Amino acid sequence: MTDDHNAPMNDAGGPVTRRGGAVLVHGAWHGRWCWDGVVAELDRRGVPAIAVELPFTGFDDDVSVARRAIEDIGCAS
Repeated sequence: MTDDHNAPMNDAGGPVTRRGGAVLVHGAWHGRWCWDGVVAELDRRGVPAIAVELPFTGFDDDVSVARRAIEDIGCAS
């Protein structure tokens, strides 16, 4: 066990465990900007996060953008 006083802590006071990250996808009439506060808080807690911007040019295009983000953050299997 290491003694790292700078390690991020969770709400229960324990160390944050790293398991992938978060991909945040907005809905209609929004953009990735709607996740700015959430991304900042996740970053503060040491959780990698990506907010995607959907092109709304078709379902397949939106899915491709989301899948690319999942792959980029390292959550794809």
